[in-house]
Amino acid sequence: MGQKVSPIGLRLGINRKFDSTWYAKKKDDYIKYLHEDIKIRVFLEKKYRHADVSRIFIDRTSAEQINVIIHTYKVGLVVGRKGSEIDVIKTQLEKMSGRKVNLKVHELSQNDMDARVTALSIATAIEKRMPFKRAMNQAIMRAKKSGAVGIKIAVSGRLNGAEIARTESMLHGKVPLHSFRYEIDYASAQAYTISGVTGIKVWLSKGEVLG
Repeated sequence: MGQKVSPIGLRLGINRKFDSTWYAKKKDDYIKYLHEDIKIRVFLEKKYRHADVSRIFIDRTSAEQINVIIHTYKVGLVVGRKGSEIDVIKTQLEKMSGRKVNLKVHELSQNDMDARVTALSIATAIEKRMPFKRAMNQAIMRAKKSGAVGIKIAVSGRLNGAEIARTESMLHGKVPLHSFRYEIDYASAQAYTISGVTGIKVWLSKGEVLG
């Protein structure tokens, strides 16, 4: 089962918190809030694709206000010069949702590894025509330096311009997907090349969190 289900969804409430924390009193409000969250995430992920954004937390203290917290390694690219970029993004999000938006940026430590940032770095390297195996090896080396317990990478598509699509994977260390004691970070990304779309999946094991 651990091989077929998202490691994040499987561990929610056990060793991982929800990225969206709010409660809808009505059924219609739940659908509305869910679609708003998806729009906000898609917009910010596309806007800051090269800003190493790890996670986006969304919290609703009331029906009129949305709190958005962006966790990133490159705060300067998100905030902009003298914080000018934040005001622009905040205005765009308020127009999109029709609610007041409180936007915050949280800086992550460079020593911490993240599955989403790793997947995006591999996708960027493949888009720049780097051989996929070299890009995967570089990601594994970074995981070793950061102290990760294990990492698994799967790349699918017309790799290196091949006529037939295939899947290649690499594994380093321990990535126990069936064990709830281990914190497993998971993310996927797409690389858009001349040969077509290449899919990248990354499983990152950060060690035991439950005794």
